[in-house]
Amino acid sequence: MMSMKRKNGQFMALGALEEKFWTNFCLAVERPDLVKEQFAVGSRLDESSTGGGGYIQEKDQDEWEAFFANVDACCTPVLELHECAQNEHIQARKMLFELEHPVEGRIKQLGFPIKFSDSSLKSDPCHPCGESTRRRSCLHWGTRKKS
Repeated sequence: MMSMKRKNGQFMALGALEEKFWTNFCLAVERPDLVKEQFAVGSRLDESSTGGGGYIQEKDQDEWEAFFANVDACCTPVLELHECAQNEHIQARKMLFELEHPVEGRIKQLGFPIKFSDSSLKSDPCHPCGESTRRRSCLHWGTRKKS
């Protein structure tokens, strides 16, 4: 796995751990000479990890997404946090949702990453800070007064 700086200073992630993905990447960026350098060390690592001498820096995110849309190379943009909420994959998997908090109002929460086909997980409503701790400590730690 490596990251490569794009034209706008943000990064692309390349997860081409399998030979076929690395080969597809090298051929797509017109650097067939790097195919044998997948696990390079030393000075060749510098060249291969920049996508062939800075090639990745020639385009911005939209250009690279369009470029790699039909290339099976495991190459994707590294998103900023605010961009993640708009990502179609995150939305389709319902990885962000909102809950009603008794004090703060609606707050965003992260969804459970493992999804089951025949069931759905539900999130409990938010409780005021410390409420669950107080309830558990009284019930499970024997702190109730004895009569």
